[in-house]
Amino acid sequence: MQAEPLYTAEQIRIPPELPDILRNFTKYIIRTQPANIFEASAEYFGRLSKQGTAGETGTSRVVQSQLEAFYNKFSSRADAVVSRKDIDDECSAMLISPATVADIVRLGGWDGEKIPWMKFWSLLVASSAGTLTATIETVLNVIGDSGRVRLAPVIEVMQYLAEQDQTIDKQQVQEVMRGVMVSGGDDYDIQQFMDVVRREIKPGAMASKPSTRHTDAPLDDKIPLTAGEPVATE
Repeated sequence: MQAEPLYTAEQIRIPPELPDILRNFTKYIIRTQPANIFEASAEYFGRLSKQGTAGETGTSRVVQSQLEAFYNKFSSRADAVVSRKDIDDECSAMLISPATVADIVRLGGWDGEKIPWMKFWSLLVASSAGTLTATIETVLNVIGDSGRVRLAPVIEVMQYLAEQDQTIDKQQVQEVMRGVMVSGGDDYDIQQFMDVVRREIKPGAMASKPSTRHTDAPLDDKIPLTAGEPVATE
């Protein structure tokens, strides 16, 4: 009777990307505390799969795992402003295309070598999420931890996007900020935050400044990507 083959540690080949995938997935689940972990897992790995397919076809899409990696990398630094080379190098490592980086830099109006990374990231999220509501939700999921989120960075993102995009109804953004800051605390429940967003951000509501666009119209209308690069809305 032939014995079962024995495998040694040297025979087991672990894909080099597996540890990072599992680590980022674990952090995502702990941070978001999903009600249904199976559905959340399917959605998470579905995004990763689309990212891989995008890489194979040459299409550049920024997905949440890339947004998380970028935010985690730069939020660990004390500097609010980093070099363009730092941005280019980190985006390259995260498979964010040079064309996408160039578009975001152009939209932010950063002509020099110094870039405020949080503002860069805000535009990167907006170009990926598709709508203002989806942008805020993505920011909450990336920055949040164990179902709660620090208010300061989220408010910073919302204020910056409202300043950048004249089609966003600033009154609605102010109502969201007032709604979450009334608690007086430094953090807030993510689900309750989104309840405020969905209550105050009216799909189809016109911006306070005359415009032919809508508040919750696709943000790729306002923050265009390179031609031929679809916005990732998952």
